[in-house]
Amino acid sequence: MWLGDAIDALYLQTTTDRVAEIALGLSKRGLFTMARRYATALPALMDQRERFEKDAAEAQRQLEAKHAFERG
Repeated sequence: MWLGDAIDALYLQTTTDRVAEIALGLSKRGLFTMARRYATALPALMDQRERFEKDAAEAQRQLEAKHAFERG
């Protein structure tokens, strides 16, 4: 995954340098490898897939409930 995309950084309201700085810290935890501004996931990150999917599904459920409430 390329981490140097200026549009992604803009969406996150930060800079590409800051994204790279955070990514470097995460790579030092063994979650992925970095080569220039490209990241490749390692098993330590991939093994968290179920938790990420569960969290995303819960966030989606909460958003849909909020929208249903707002619609009345």
